This record gives sequence, C-alpha cells and structure tokens, in this order.
Amino acid sequence: MPTPRKFGTFGMKMGFFFGGDKMRAGIFRTIRDGKNQSMPSFGKELSEEQIWALANKIERLPN
Repeated sequence: MPTPRKFGTFGMKMGFFFGGDKMRAGIFRTIRDGKNQSMPSFGKELSEEQIWALANKIERLPN
C-alpha cells in the first residue's frame, strides 16, 4: 500500500472562496469514488446518507 501523502489545509481554506457546497460535493465524491491510489473508494461500504454525514463532519474539522 502506498504511503499517504501529507496534505495541508490549503484545500480546506479554499472552500471558503469557492463555496461550501462545491467543497462538500468534492469531499463526497472523493469518499464515494476514491482518489487515485492515495485513497480507496467507500461507495460500496457506506450509504449516500453516511457519506454526506462524513463529508459534513470533515468540512467542520479545524484547520
């Protein structure tokens, strides 16, 4: 398994410029579909409601 990349808070802060809904939708897609090799998809393990709840929680994490 590849070593996870280190992410800063830049992407989270940019959500304020692009709007919360777009950021939440991006988080949702990443959880559901995965992101390259750095994150597996969870679309088969979690319901849509669970993914939205997780996306909302991630968005509220402190920077």
